[in-house]
Amino acid sequence: MTNATEQAPKLVADIGGTNARFALIFDDLGKPMHEHLLSCIDFTGPVAAIEHYLGSKKQSKKRRCHAHSGASNR
Repeated sequence: MTNATEQAPKLVADIGGTNARFALIFDDLGKPMHEHLLSCIDFTGPVAAIEHYLGSKKQSKKRRCHAHSGASNR
């Protein structure tokens, strides 16, 4: 038996300085679905963009993983 947390879709995102790309993965095959591009300037930060995306897809915030990158000084 699978519990509700394991059945919840997984959020994947690529949040840059200009755009934030989001999608949901519903199964073990890892195929992203419901892809959406948002402009970062329209949101106060990453959490606001994530909440907007999840709200538009009527999804809860049960599970998510964040990875962020920044400029490198070489």
